[in-house]
Amino acid sequence: MIHRTEAVLFLTFNRLETTERVFKEIQTYKPRKLYLASDGPRVGKPDDKNKVDEIRRFLLKNINWDCDVNTRFLEKNSGCKYGVSSAIDWFFQNEAQGIILEDDCLPSEDFFTFCEKMLNAFQGNQEISMVSGGNFAPEATRSNHSGYDFSRYSIIWGWATWADRWNSHYDADMIDWLTIRNTSKFKVMFSNQKELAYWTSIFDRMYEGNFDTWDYQWHYCNLKANRFSIIPTENCISNIGAEIDPTHLVHKTEVHERSLDKLRPISLIDAQQSPIENKIYDQRIRNLFFNKSFVRRIELKIKHLLRQFCS
Repeated sequence: MIHRTEAVLFLTFNRLETTERVFKEIQTYKPRKLYLASDGPRVGKPDDKNKVDEIRRFLLKNINWDCDVNTRFLEKNSGCKYGVSSAIDWFFQNEAQGIILEDDCLPSEDFFTFCEKMLNAFQGNQEISMVSGGNFAPEATRSNHSGYDFSRYSIIWGWATWADRWNSHYDADMIDWLTIRNTSKFKVMFSNQKELAYWTSIFDRMYEGNFDTWDYQWHYCNLKANRFSIIPTENCISNIGAEIDPTHLVHKTEVHERSLDKLRPISLIDAQQSPIENKIYDQRIRNLFFNKSFVRRIELKIKHLLRQFCS
């Protein structure tokens, strides 16, 4: 058996179909340590308890390799914001680095190997915030023959990071937002006024507590720290949860269910060098975010979450 070096945190809730598909890939990887975090059923959602319990039974029954298993099965629902962020806190109280998958992020086999190599190579480079498995614009990165590239964006559909990056910067409540919001330091982080306005609006909503999620705060803290993400030159993650009992998304977008591509061999450069942003890739990401139909879907996401958690 191949000895796998990385621990995996698997975040689940109430979607058995996607959980089964993602867990099958985790079974293939056989991590040395497995952390299972399951949020509790929501108040007023009578079907949740049976669904949550069924998923927990499935997971514990199907760990078919020798590994250290750790569970965090909550009795009450914490919501996306605190349920996920506190689970990652728990993970990094026990691990120095590791891989994080949610129940709708289907990885390729190459994803795990890519994360392993990048985590170990760039551990000491504090200009790197995370390793992403998703590549939303591989046509912009394929000319890089090293097998990886650098982005300003923190794409968390299948990712990995180090405890020191998470523990030293992440704040789910963004308590310093108002002191940073109108500063020149914040404004120069963005390529144009349109992007500045977009992220200011998002961060305002996060600070006001109007959006029950955790991931924008991670991007926020990486922007402040001027850190880059490592991305593969091919896509290693497909989001399969857009229309299967969606907790987050109402409609598929052009970045969902992307094909999983075979990675080229990794050719490491000096991992202590300052990363150089792939500006063409990041511009493609901005085009996705600022496309009117995509923004409309983000608005639908917000409305859907408000209906779900305020009803």
